[in-house]
Amino acid sequence: IVHEHRGQPDGLIVSHLPYGPTAYFGLTDVVLRHDLPEKPPNMPETYPHLIFHDFGGNIGTRVQTILSALFPPSKPDSTRTITISVMSFFRHRSTKSFITYDNLRQ
Repeated sequence: IVHEHRGQPDGLIVSHLPYGPTAYFGLTDVVLRHDLPEKPPNMPETYPHLIFHDFGGNIGTRVQTILSALFPPSKPDSTRTITISVMSFFRHRSTKSFITYDNLRQ
């Protein structure tokens, strides 16, 4: 399911029914094919090779498995590729501790 706000796609929900996992993805800076100023040639119908960049750890492997299940296996002579990259946002947060050493001794 692709979610949109005022005609701009901003989210993607991938659900493997009936018991599989559901993944929610945010989309930014999406340019649709018909919005390009110069129209590209017709898309080939061959299945693409998938390239995953920076998918590490347990969660990254799980997301990679979910996304790769959306595409059938590609043939070795296929010239189409799709690159999926991880974009990380880091935020600095500060917290105040309400437990002090004096409170722990009592």
